[in-house]
Formats: sequence, C-alpha cells, structure tokens
Amino acid sequence: MLLQGRVVSAQTGLGIPAATIVVLRQGRAESLQSNADGDFEFVPSMPGDYVIVGASHPDFHPFAPAHGNDGLNLRFEPGTSFENITLVLAPLFFCDGVVKDEQERPVPHAKVRFLSTGRWDPVSAPSQRIFEADEAGHFHIPLIPDALIQAEFGQAHSKVECLCLITECPLQLDLSNETPAANLPYIEGMVLDTQGNPIPDIRISATSAALRRARKDGDSPFNDGGIDEGQLSTLLEIWTRDEAVTDEGGHFAIGPLSNESYDVFISTAPETAITAMAGAKEILLTLPETGQVRGHVFSEEDDSPVARFSFVVEKYRPNGELAGGLLGDRFRQSSMLHDASGYFELRRLVPGKYRVHVEALGFSSNTQTVELGARDTAQLSFALKRTRAIHGIVTDAKTGRPLSGAIVTAWRSPLQGDWSDAVAMSSINAHPLLARTTKDGSFTLASGDEPLWISHEGYNPWVLRERAQAGRIVRAMLSPLENGQAPFEEYGGVGIAYAQAPGLDDTWQVQRVAPGSPAERTGINEGDMLLAIDDVSAIGMDMREVSFQVRGEPGTLVRLRLSTGSPGREYEVVLTRTRLPE
Repeated sequence: MLLQGRVVSAQTGLGIPAATIVVLRQGRAESLQSNADGDFEFVPSMPGDYVIVGASHPDFHPFAPAHGNDGLNLRFEPGTSFENITLVLAPLFFCDGVVKDEQERPVPHAKVRFLSTGRWDPVSAPSQRIFEADEAGHFHIPLIPDALIQAEFGQAHSKVECLCLITECPLQLDLSNETPAANLPYIEGMVLDTQGNPIPDIRISATSAALRRARKDGDSPFNDGGIDEGQLSTLLEIWTRDEAVTDEGGHFAIGPLSNESYDVFISTAPETAITAMAGAKEILLTLPETGQVRGHVFSEEDDSPVARFSFVVEKYRPNGELAGGLLGDRFRQSSMLHDASGYFELRRLVPGKYRVHVEALGFSSNTQTVELGARDTAQLSFALKRTRAIHGIVTDAKTGRPLSGAIVTAWRSPLQGDWSDAVAMSSINAHPLLARTTKDGSFTLASGDEPLWISHEGYNPWVLRERAQAGRIVRAMLSPLENGQAPFEEYGGVGIAYAQAPGLDDTWQVQRVAPGSPAERTGINEGDMLLAIDDVSAIGMDMREVSFQVRGEPGTLVRLRLSTGSPGREYEVVLTRTRLPE
C-alpha cells in the first residue's frame, strides 16, 4: 500500500518544497513533508479509510477543505496504491506597511494583530495571528480579504483596520495612547441534538437582523432565510463573514461582530434562527432530526465501480430554487473519494430536497435529486458514461517552442487588483489542477467539457472557453511577458460581448465590440442580434454554448449570421479568430 503525490503552486505549476501534508485516520493525524521537488510519499500502517485533510506552506494558502467538505478520501486495501495525487496551493498575497507613533515616528518591533480572518473558512484560519514590525517599523502581512487588524506597542494602539476592497497597500497604522485595544463582541452558545446532546463540527452563521424581510406574526422567522439574498450576498462580498464551527463539546463563538442584533442559526437550517444581541452568551440551537444518502458510482458500460470520483450536494430552498451566492455556499458540501467499491455516504442532512452531482475523470457527470425526511436513508445509483480523452499542446507563441510544466486548470473569472486577486486565490481549491504539460508541451484530459485556464511562469495565461473536441488537438500558444509587464489573460475569438436581448430571453444581442477586433473590422455593431453560428441557430443557446461556438484557435474561421434589429435586415460575416485580451 502506497500513496505518492506532489504539492504544486497554482501560479507556476512548480513543486513546493517543505510543504506539510496532514493525513487523518480514525481521528489520528500524521504529518509528512514534501521534498525539494514538492513530492511526498506515505505508506499506510494498515488497511482502511484515510483522508488528506490539509497541506500548508508559510507562503501559500493552505489546502484545507471548507467545513462540511471531507478533503481527499482514500480507501486502502492490500495491494492498493495511489499515484500522481496533486495538491494545488495558491500563493498568498501580502500587504506591506509601517507603524508610526503620534509624532509620525516609526515604531520598531510594534505588533500587528489579526482580530478576525475575514473570508477564510473558520476551520482554515492561519496559525500565525501576530506579526512583528522590524527596526524601521515596517511590517509584511498576508493580505487576507476582509480581515480586521490592529497595531499595538505597550499601551498604545491603532484604530482597527479592515483589509477590504478600498484598502491601499502599503498601509500606515498610527498608534495613540487614547485608542483602546479592540474589544469586539462575540455571540457564544451550543448546538444540541433533539435529545439534548452537544454536537461537534456544525457550521453556525450570523447575519444582521436588519437584513431580514418584513414578516407577519406567525411566519417562519426566516421565510427560508428571511433575508434579502441579493442584498446579503452583496454585503458579504465586502463585510466580514460571520461564521463559526462547533468544537468537540458543541460550543461556538461567532464574531467579532458589530454592536447590533443578529440572527444566529445552523447554516444548513435557517429555521433554527435565534435573534440575539452581539455579546450574548449561552445561546442554544437545536439541530433537527437528520437523514443520510448512500450512493454507488459505476460505469454504465460494464457495471464496474468507478473508484475515483467527486460529488457535490446542494440543498433546495422551499421555493424550489437552489440557494445562490454565498448563501448557497452554506447549503452545499462536496468531497473527493478514492474508493475501490465506488460507494459513498452523506450524513447529517437536514430534511429537505437535495441535488447530488457526481463527476469522475474519464466519465460524463450525472445528477439526481432526492427528497429526504428525518431519519431517512436514501439509496442512489449513478451510472456514468465513459468519455474520450482530449489531447493538447502548449507552446511559446513567439518561438513555437513547447512549454514543459505549464498547468491546466478549470478557468476562473478574471479579477484585478491585489485584493481581488487574493479573493480569487483564496478559493483556488474550487478549481482543481487537471493536467501539467510534459517535456514536449503535451497534456491529456479525461474530457473537455469545462473551460480551461492554461498558464506558465513568464507568460500570459490562456483561457480556453470553447469546447474541446475528442480526436482534435487543443493548441494553446502563450505569449511571453516583456519588460516586466503584469500578466493578463488572453483567448482566441472575434471580440464580441453578448447580453440577452430586451424582451427576448432566447436571443443574444451584441453588447460590446472590442476596438480593433475582427468584429469591429467587419462592421458588427452594438445592438445587433446574433441569429446563427456556422449555420447553427443561436436562438435558445445558453451563454456558455455561444462562447463555445464563437471562440476558437487563432487563425480559424467562424461564420456568423446577425440582424440589425430591423425587419429583413439580416447579414452574414466570416471572421478570422485572433488573439485578444480576456
């Protein structure tokens, strides 16, 4: 029995030496370190279920699955080995600054303390909370979006600073003897089951009571959340997320909070909400009776079990919709399993309707819904169809030289600025590494349904949003960075952005034409309607499919049929795709 893997940087694809990997079995944790190339090896002491629950390095965000997610599950039996396990760590962004006193003099060895960890999941907070300034009063701290910090030296303190969207680094933290140490309030309590027993490892959320919709007497306190989800999601994008996880004794402390009233509830069961003022203690929440789901994943062709797969479970709201945004994150859990028998089990699911989505490399995905009551056990079977492999090659756009070590991962939305980049990187584990190019620049994917993000140190990343076709080589030509320029994403296309046409939900309208693009040169204008792509009707296509069809390898052709919006004013153009900024 053997486990072999590698810890790599999400930015460069290179191995990370001296990373710490934590493997858990039956509550017992064992730590190991990666070597100079980022490789690690683990020999289980006995057969059984093991979980990789963490990987960390001081210069990177940890691989620490969000609460409710199980990490990487491995079931070892005699003769079993797992190879090429890749853990992707996103580099930390840092913020520099200086601490000064009331006379504007730098304060050597002042302390900068993290009061909260912002967007970080409560179970993956950084171990170091206090950073010391150097002889010149300068400090260098991780840029953790929405975290609260305060500087201190002796009896002097700075005001509380939020590392939020409007924060500009380098920071200056000014000490004053008149500013007290932060005393931010928390809400404390316990979670019990219906028999009154404390329950560990339960996520708790708190939202401002001011976010609740107006309600009539006798209505559910939350009306499935009782909150304006749009407003809540927007606020949580720029405010500290107020969440906690119960400890072994079922206790939680959620905060720091503002001095106002909050609705405190079990994250997956908003109906458990209790309204309390910040600073309240001894809050008691009761977890409703729960059910479980057992599943079996196998190949449709020969009924053989699919040993390596991942799943996502999402809870529907009572109105029949899936919860969206950050609220949806609380209603979702996922895991990756390596189980020779192809079985999985989900426990502690509060009653309701769920969607279970299963994926495996080399297979098409499968989704099922299930209604679950208290104490129910639902049995689900997932028959997956095999898919053909996709092959690709990554080269230098200038020289044509193949690029070894380029990383291929699921595409992430472009964001700009240190704060936004830090936000994107903090959630990189949601976009797993799919492949890494070999010496000849080639890579192989099990399927090509997802948009791809291809990158290499010293080059602009390439976004491949068109669908890769089996039997066709995917080519990505990365342009090298020059004169210290910052990297930006590129793609192959014609320079059109789309939006739904007003009053025509099934029709796409040209929203923007990029200056100097093939679309502009052929006379396509904003407001024109997209009717067909390569003689295939675009009416009724979703946005992703339109992007798949219009984008493609630079130098290839695409035929578009459009309308100016006036009756009978249709026209066709043949465009040559080119390299454009994303």
